[in-house]
Amino acid sequence: MTTIIPSMIHGGDIEEAMQLAIKAGYDAGKAEDWLDLSTGINPHPYPLPSIAPSHWHQLPQASHMNALLDAAARYYGAPSANHLVAAPGSALLIQMLPSLLNAKSVSIVSPTYGDHAAAWARNGQDINQIKTPHEGAADGITVLVNPNNPDGKTYDADTLKTLAARHSNAGGWLIVDEAFGDCEPNLTAAALTRDYNVIILKSVGKFFGLAGLRLGFAIARPDICARLSAYLGTWAVSGPALSLGRAALQDVDWQTKTRETLKAKSSVFNKLLQDNGLRICGHTDLFTLIEEDNADALFMRLLSHKIYVRRFDYNPHWLRIGLVDCDHNLNRLQKAVSSE
Repeated sequence: MTTIIPSMIHGGDIEEAMQLAIKAGYDAGKAEDWLDLSTGINPHPYPLPSIAPSHWHQLPQASHMNALLDAAARYYGAPSANHLVAAPGSALLIQMLPSLLNAKSVSIVSPTYGDHAAAWARNGQDINQIKTPHEGAADGITVLVNPNNPDGKTYDADTLKTLAARHSNAGGWLIVDEAFGDCEPNLTAAALTRDYNVIILKSVGKFFGLAGLRLGFAIARPDICARLSAYLGTWAVSGPALSLGRAALQDVDWQTKTRETLKAKSSVFNKLLQDNGLRICGHTDLFTLIEEDNADALFMRLLSHKIYVRRFDYNPHWLRIGLVDCDHNLNRLQKAVSSE
C-alpha cells in the first residue's frame, strides 16, 4: 500500500497533557504533579558525572569527538570509528537521510515510529507500508525499527544479514533504527555496515535516560558517514554531550546492571497490567503496548489521574505505557487503571 503520512504525534509533552486534561474538565495541577509514561525513556537515567567547565566554555574539540566515536564504536560493535557519525539526536539523522540517498522506492515496515514516513514524505517520496521487511523492493530502501516501536517486534541477526545482502546486491539500502536496541545488544546489525548497504540509527536518549542531551549516532560505510558529517557541520554535538556521552558509553558496569534492573522491573510492570485485565500485545524492557476496545476511555481515565501515556492516531485501540520508575508510582498507576 502506498501512502503519505502527514503528521506525527510524539509523547513527552506534559504541557500538551495538561491542556488535554483542562479541555476534558479535569484539574491539570502543576507539571511536577504528572507521571509521564508516554516516551519509553529509561526512568533510571545514567548518573550525571562532573563536567569540566572547559566543555561549556570552549568550542567542541576534535579530539573529544574522536574519543566519543571510539567509545561508541566499541559499545555498539561498529567495524571502526570511521563507520560512525555523531549528531544531536537520532531524530535529526532521520530527517537527513532522504537528502542523502537516491531512493527508487521507500518501504517502511509498519506500523512503526512515524517520523520515518514523515521525513521521506516531506522529500516528495511515496511510502510503501509493508508488513514484513522481505516485501520491500531490493533496489529501493527498506526501513525497519528493531526492536519495533510501538510493539517491540524484533528481527534476529540472520534475518538482517539476509536483508542486507539482498538490498546491497541490487543497489538498494537497508535502514535499521535501533533506538530501543540497547536492552538487547545482540540484535544489532552494526557489524553489517562493513560489507553491506546498511545504515544503523542509535539513540543515547532511551536506554541511558538522557533524552535532553540530544545525542545519537548513524553507523554506516565511512563514505556515508563522511557525507553526513559534512551536512552536520563542525560543531554539531556540544562539548558537554561529547563528555557525558563518552562516559556513559564506556561505563560497562552501569550498562550491565541497568539491563538487569530494567528486565526485572519490566516483568513486575507487565504483571501489574495483566492482573488489572489489560491485554499486552507487545513490549520491550522500556515500554509495553496494550490493546483495549476502550483504549480512549482508559487514556482519559489515566489523564484524570495526571498520568500521561502514548496513544496512536492510526490505531485507536492501542496505548503504549512507559516503564514506571518506583513502587510509589507503580501503585499510583495500579489505582488509576483499576478505578472506574
